[in-house]
Formats: sequence, structure tokens, C-alpha cells
Amino acid sequence: MSTLKNKVAIVTGSTSGIGESIAQMLSNNGAKIVINSVQSIEKGKKLASELKNAIYIQGSIGVEGDCKRIVEETINHFGQLDILVNNAGQTMRLKSDDICDISNADFSYLLDTNVVGTWCITREAIPHLKKSGDGNIINITSCAGIDSASGSSSIAYSVSKAAINQLTKYLARHCGPEIRANAIAPGVIMTPRTENFDEAVNKFKTRTPLKRTGAPKDITEFVVAIIKSDYINGEIILVDGGFATV
Repeated sequence: MSTLKNKVAIVTGSTSGIGESIAQMLSNNGAKIVINSVQSIEKGKKLASELKNAIYIQGSIGVEGDCKRIVEETINHFGQLDILVNNAGQTMRLKSDDICDISNADFSYLLDTNVVGTWCITREAIPHLKKSGDGNIINITSCAGIDSASGSSSIAYSVSKAAINQLTKYLARHCGPEIRANAIAPGVIMTPRTENFDEAVNKFKTRTPLKRTGAPKDITEFVVAIIKSDYINGEIILVDGGFATV
């Protein structure tokens, strides 16, 4: 069983919601944390100061230079990198119920940010994760990337998350034995981002066997479990309250 004590983790998009909860949970388990966001700079600095051993690095995964800098600053400060949690990403709601309303520009924006951005920072991190010998890549995707019935906001978002699920499989195959790669695919988790997703919230409250939405801790507990259980590799783990079963 792997331990988190003195491991160094980058958690992208970690100043609110699931990302913030993951950063706090990893810190509580002894890891050193890199907090990251594009905006919310003051919130990020405050959160880093509140954790036991953490720093804040501003940057966007959608910008190649930022990806390089985030990893470089992590290594310069902590001297190592053991865990990369790819939580940052964008979503977009359709202007109408007609999927044809989504433009090429909108589709490309989500693919570039969510897929290419995730790949970019992962690519920069891989050499350092290999040096760790116990490296972990954990991609936070979405049930919408697995089950089309669960998506209600954007076909492009769903496609981007499906692509990251497939990327996870490739990483697991090609980065071992020094690195494991897994993904967690949440259902509707109540965060500031989802509080206005009335259609999706109602769908999960009425159609899942558990008759409720999830909380950030439902995801963070799995992140810790994946890191500690060192024979899990290449898995896409649905955490959706059983929505996919109905």
C-alpha cells in the first residue's frame, strides 16, 4: 500500500469544488500540495497558506507555456513530483436543445482545454513522475463521458471527457511500471459550478437509486484510495450514485 506522506501532488483547478476538496484531503494525509487555478489567485494563495505544506501556482492547462511552468516551479520548490490530479477543465451549456447550435469554435475550445490541456500538463509531468517510481496520474472526468443519458449541458463536454477516459487507458498502458493512471468519472457533485444545473440535479435526485446528488468528499475519498491501492491501473471509476444502472 502506497503512503501519501511527503508525496508531492499537483492538483489543477483546485481553488474550489472538487479540486479544493482533493487538495485538502491529500494534505490531510501528509502530501505536499500545489494549488492551481487560472483566476481565483487570492483564494489560491489563501488556501495554500492554510494547508500544512503547500504552494500556489497560477496557470492555465490550456496554455502550453503555463503547463511547463507549473511543473517546473513544482520541481524547483519541492524537488520532486509524485501525483498529478488533472481536475481543471471547462464546460459549456448549449444555447438551445438543438445540438447543431454548437459551433466549431465552441467545440474546439472545449477539446483544446479539456483534452489537449490535460495531455499537455501530463506530458510535462511524466518524466518527473517516472523518477518518483510510484507516480500517479488521476484524471477527473465525468459520467457524461461514459453514459450519454447523464449529460444535459453540452455534447462537446461529454466528448471531451470520453477522450480523457481513453487517454487514461493509453497512459496506464504506456507509463508503467513507474506510473499508474486512473480516472474518476463523477456524477452530479454539488459545487459552486453545478448549483445552477437544475435539469441535471433533478435528474440525479429522481433517477439514481440513491435519490441524491454527490458531494466533493465522495470523489476525494476515491482519489486517496486509488493512490494507496497500488494495483489499480487503467480504470475509469464511475461515482454517480448508480445513475448508469437505470
